Amino acid sequence: MKSYVMNVKTEVKRLEQFTSGYPACLPPFEVVECVTVENCSEPEAWWNYPKGYWAHRESSLKIMRLGKASGEDFLFFEDDAVFSPDFEEVFTAAVNHLPPEWDMLYPGGCHLDNEIFPPWQINDYLLRGKRIHWNTCFLINKKSVDRIIAHLEEPYWACTHIVDHRLNMLHYQPDFAAFSPMKFVVGQASGISTLNGLHYPEKWGNTFHYVAPDGTIRFKNENKEGCF
Repeated sequence: MKSYVMNVKTEVKRLEQFTSGYPACLPPFEVVECVTVENCSEPEAWWNYPKGYWAHRESSLKIMRLGKASGEDFLFFEDDAVFSPDFEEVFTAAVNHLPPEWDMLYPGGCHLDNEIFPPWQINDYLLRGKRIHWNTCFLINKKSVDRIIAHLEEPYWACTHIVDHRLNMLHYQPDFAAFSPMKFVVGQASGISTLNGLHYPEKWGNTFHYVAPDGTIRFKNENKEGCF
């Protein structure tokens, strides 16, 4: 397994915070310098979001291609990821109980629109999601990376022009298997977004509805802030 973290070169403190909290159970990470507004290509004509989001797309693809070249499953992190104290226990159990058909695992994120598209619990450790959101942290199966890259490279996204939303368009597809642990163990640190300049509080996605194995809808509520 490989591990990559996306970092804007000038954001030294963010990388220091990430490094200090990085779990010892994970492989050493490689820092991948973000593509920025100043050095990214011009957005294509169909793109209708600010240029910073186009740069984020290019940064994401940069890591995807590195992961593909490694020939291994790989972890994708943004440098504002923060880790729960029980990360090792929860993450290890989730990985060990993934079914053979898995494509992505989100140790961090949130279940967007879970009142309409609740994730399904498949065992004691995993939920299969329909709209797992945030790019804070995910694990990609090496067999799935070509499909994910192609999905991000396609023009005329049928969603908002944000990588998070584009990726969770894949989760709807019946032949694409995206999972999360029963509890997200990676959150998003408080701070100013390098994409839009807005300040966000620390975020954890552990408030959501899900479908239990007996078919009942259950509600988990351990959140500090909502999913947005």
